[in-house]
This record gives sequence, structure tokens and C-alpha cells, in this order.
Amino acid sequence: MLKGTKQFIAGTLVGATLFGGTAAIAANSTSLDVVLRPIKYFFDGVQKSTPAGQDGFIYKGTTYVPLRFVSESLGEEVKWDGKTGSIYVGEQPGGEVIYLTDLAPLSTVAYMLRSSGEVTTNMNESFGNSYLIDYGILDSSATYLLNGNFKKFQAGLAPDIELRGKEQTKRGVMKVYGDGDLLYTSPSIQSDATDIENIDVDVTGVLQLTIVFEPEYRTPYIDFIQPRLIN
Repeated sequence: MLKGTKQFIAGTLVGATLFGGTAAIAANSTSLDVVLRPIKYFFDGVQKSTPAGQDGFIYKGTTYVPLRFVSESLGEEVKWDGKTGSIYVGEQPGGEVIYLTDLAPLSTVAYMLRSSGEVTTNMNESFGNSYLIDYGILDSSATYLLNGNFKKFQAGLAPDIELRGKEQTKRGVMKVYGDGDLLYTSPSIQSDATDIENIDVDVTGVLQLTIVFEPEYRTPYIDFIQPRLIN
């Protein structure tokens, strides 16, 4: 192993490198060789030092820093939710969060919910509790029974990594209905989009929520990122 490098275990790792405390490592972990070097941290011109064992490192040209240390140095609280694999920095969503991947729909049309799990966007960001929309011959939809028990519906839309480097094209539009009323319409998601389209819809009092995807391409490859209800 080269001088100045160290081997880390990559997988589900929440511990000294990112947060401090005990690390939990997934069964399908992978060993990585990373470069360790002294990193100086300045916040509004004031230098601060990381706690022991929470050094940053470099992997494939990208510098990784301890999230908890950086966030708390900026005055933000950090929370790790092991059940959902979520990291919250600063303000956390109020109420219980239920991901649509864990909620059975009342009805579905076509194949919008066909591929679920982890997705990776063309920006190389990965998310669990998500759907890949890869079927675009027909409009697809899913309806959920809310019974007025939720306040917010949130999600993200982005082109999948399969579209990286592909010709710019319109891939599709998403609409959200509450009890038949249109609550939200996304812009047309482009294959070369560089930002996630965030969906944040007030569903207070809604009995039935319907999500519709209208494709503009036969194979949209759109990531429907962590769609969730908050009560």
C-alpha cells in the first residue's frame, strides 16, 4: 500500500469518518484505498480542528470530510436515521415520514412503480427508497389512500445515470392530484438536467393522492427520488 494511503471499508458506514461514534458496516462492504492528508478547516475565517479519529480523506480525486464536524461547526444539527438510511442536516421534517416504497398503492396504471430501490442520477448522486421510471409508451399513475392523515408530499425528479452523455431530449412530466384536483405539475425533465426538481406539495385534508407520469420519450429513465408522505 502506498505511503499516505489507508484502507477503508465502503458500504453502509456510519461512524468515525462521517459522524463520530460506532461504525455499522454492511455485509456487502468493499475495501477502498484512500489517501490521508492533513486538512485544515476554516469557518468564517476561524480555524477549527476535527475530533480525534475524524480526519478527512481523498478518494479518486474527491475530498471527503466528516459531515457531523462540518455541520455542527456551521451551527447545524445532524441526525442519522438508520431505519430509512437518511441523514438530516439542520431542519428535519416534522411528523412521521412514510416512503411510497413502503406503502401499498390503492391502484396503479401501467408501470410507474415497476423498478424500486436505489437509483443513481446523471449527477452521480445515489438515493434509496426511490423508483426508476423506464417505461414511456403510456401515461402511468399510482393512487394512494391518505384519508386526510398527511400534511406533505415530497419527492425529487432527475434524469437517471443511464442518460449521462446522451443527446438532450425531453423525457417526461409528472403531475400530482389530490381528490381529482391538480396540485402540482413538474417542468419537462431534460436528459441533461443538472439539478434535481424538488416536489413539495401540501396534501392537508386530501383523501386520495394520485401521481401521474406523462412520458415524452419511449424510455424516459427518470429517477423518482424518495417519494414520501409526512404527517
